[in-house]
Amino acid sequence: MTLADRVVVMNAGLIEQVGSPNDLYHSPATKFVAGFIGSPAMNFEPCHLETAAGRCGVAAERHVWPSRCRPTVRRAIRGHVGKANLVLGLRPEHIIETRPHVEPNQHDFDTMIDVVEPMAWRRWSISPSRARSSAAGSTPNAGATAGKVMKLRADLSNMHLIDDGTGRVL
Repeated sequence: MTLADRVVVMNAGLIEQVGSPNDLYHSPATKFVAGFIGSPAMNFEPCHLETAAGRCGVAAERHVWPSRCRPTVRRAIRGHVGKANLVLGLRPEHIIETRPHVEPNQHDFDTMIDVVEPMAWRRWSISPSRARSSAAGSTPNAGATAGKVMKLRADLSNMHLIDDGTGRVL
């Protein structure tokens, strides 16, 4: 990823996506590519979409978040509202400790921290779920402690919605 101008991501001998490292990271075409690129890997959680008053909301296993969807995302998700066939993808660096000034499309939530992995300038906190774990990033002095509840913030401006049936990112 640091040396290449173009990367080919293959899955079971088939090409999933070709592009620059930046394109693959920020605009994955499939769930496989989204989960393959990045460390720690992207968090995935089953979800469905709800709409009200021209706004969309993401209802996942543990949270319901209003979201200001970009117009291109609104067009892509139109046929998926109310269906339970979606997966919310969010990279660990887009889930951070809460901070005093809330920016648009960022939402706070509480979660139990299971494991803390110190990595110099960032700590990766792992939270358990029913069937999987989720990773989040925080600064070393944010107070991430295993066995404690921590308030985190999800930046849904960077979310990826995936059709679970096809694996394609909407």
